[in-house]
Amino acid sequence: MVLFRLKGGADLWNTWFWENQVGRLLGTTQEFGHMHPGKPYYYLIVLVKYGMPWFLAIFFWVWSFFRDLLKKRPVSAIRVFLLVWGFGTLVFLTLSVTKRSIYLTPALPAFAIMGADVFKKFLPKWCRVFFICWIGLSVLIIAGLTGFPLVTGLLAIKIPSQAGAFMAVFSWKNLFTGIGLAICLFVVFRPGRMSFFARVAAATAMLWISILLGPVKAVDLEKSMQETVSEFYAQIPVDQRSRIAGLDFNETMRAYFYYYCNWSVPQIRNLNRLRKIMAGIDPEYDSIIVPYKRLAQLEQVTPLYRTIGESYPHKTNLKRKTYWVKGN
Repeated sequence: MVLFRLKGGADLWNTWFWENQVGRLLGTTQEFGHMHPGKPYYYLIVLVKYGMPWFLAIFFWVWSFFRDLLKKRPVSAIRVFLLVWGFGTLVFLTLSVTKRSIYLTPALPAFAIMGADVFKKFLPKWCRVFFICWIGLSVLIIAGLTGFPLVTGLLAIKIPSQAGAFMAVFSWKNLFTGIGLAICLFVVFRPGRMSFFARVAAATAMLWISILLGPVKAVDLEKSMQETVSEFYAQIPVDQRSRIAGLDFNETMRAYFYYYCNWSVPQIRNLNRLRKIMAGIDPEYDSIIVPYKRLAQLEQVTPLYRTIGESYPHKTNLKRKTYWVKGN
């Protein structure tokens, strides 16, 4: 974070950390979205998704904690600490108007320890049945991803072009998912003293690795903004880039120009400054990059402007269209 602050500068740091992170948490930057007033179960649902398949063990740990408390059995300080860390964070985040699944990340280690503690001490029979089914499901999904190119032509669902092209061809991803399948089968069905927890963990690890190599990579290819952002950047002559400002970019837009093009676009928010730029009398800038959501501000200053270039950085979200404009 210190390097990000030093490299990106104070303006980018303020936008990313204070406005995007702290502002969203406190609900003071409603224009950034993710407003979920109420919704007391929001983070419980997130915990189930992030904790798959361990959430059942986590809930059993919580149940056993309060059972011991009610029966006046000794409860260790470590268990109290884990409960406060995990569910204290969950309650604190739930009270905020702004809710994002990523905010739960600092509490996930506590929930991981809770789940491991259940496996170490006592796992009820009904929990064991669930995890056996989970192992079977993991093996089936990994096998399906390994052989997916064989059945793509038989699927009735329509897969987006780039994602479909990636998933339909045998490549390194299928080799690695095949290796993962072999490891999974060996670990799960290997006779010996390997613990039940180790078998579940191995199957789960191979499943998530296979999903990262296949479907997640396919989604990344489909949603990547690198090609369109780079094309937009390339159409701007090098000698003109220092004379261009951005009109109040959000943190995502600022980040992708910096990440893909190594270009920190200076920002303006003052409408009087914008008016001078569009009139051609500003000493620093003579053109503006305008995101779709800021068009109303531009047209408030001057309804007449000349579009030099445009782009759709996000193929699936037309509201992220970007314009490079000058005054007439």
